[in-house]
Amino acid sequence: MAPRAALVAAQESEPPVATQLVKVKAIAPITIAPGATVEVAIPIDIQATWHINANRPNEDFLVPTVLTLPAAPGVRAGAPRYPDAHQVT
Repeated sequence: MAPRAALVAAQESEPPVATQLVKVKAIAPITIAPGATVEVAIPIDIQATWHINANRPNEDFLVPTVLTLPAAPGVRAGAPRYPDAHQVT
């Protein structure tokens, strides 16, 4: 397919469902003692040819990525720390 035709085809196709674009990799279960503090990294896979924005994007019009954790009995999640942004070209 010629480059121009591929671009037109890509623009006309429907984007994948958001839950298919970014997936959390498997994380081993963690046991936390009462009153203890634990730091957890949440690795993700992003579908090939796609990207996500940083939590603090470098342009005002970009939508930031935000992590939301569901409540769990007896667990209090602190504020997430996001990796630094880097430019993708």
